[in-house]
Amino acid sequence: MASTNSEVFLDAVRRGDLDEVKRLWVLPFGFMCLSPGIALRAAAGAGHVHIVEYLLLGKTERGVIHQYDLDLSTCNAASRGRMAVVRYLVEQAKAPLRPLENDGSTALMFAAGKDQTEAVQYLLDRKSSVNAIDKYNRTALSIASGNRAAKAAEI
Repeated sequence: MASTNSEVFLDAVRRGDLDEVKRLWVLPFGFMCLSPGIALRAAAGAGHVHIVEYLLLGKTERGVIHQYDLDLSTCNAASRGRMAVVRYLVEQAKAPLRPLENDGSTALMFAAGKDQTEAVQYLLDRKSSVNAIDKYNRTALSIASGNRAAKAAEI
């Protein structure tokens, strides 16, 4: 059972309850100490494009959504096949399809590793680099092969 305002908010994000998200998002910061990036990543992973859009459009009210949060949200959505969110982040929010700062992984790697073929094809169509190498010296293809994601590896 969620008890703090931040937990209640994240629960609303994960459920896709936009009315509750809006109600809680306008509380003074002291009532809910949660970064916008964490909320964005949770909404992207849950596949709630309407919450993602709201958080991005309202970003100036509660703070900045950092580029890393946008990049990681794209990876998170791609790995779960949340295509409406992936499309929104790439096409509307202009999320670049570049490697993450901390480990060099890409949305394509995340999608390939989870055999999310629609996401893989979309990211390839958007010119996501098939040659990007993460800090473990892996490419999207080697990740897909290592995870036995056969359909993604074929693409």
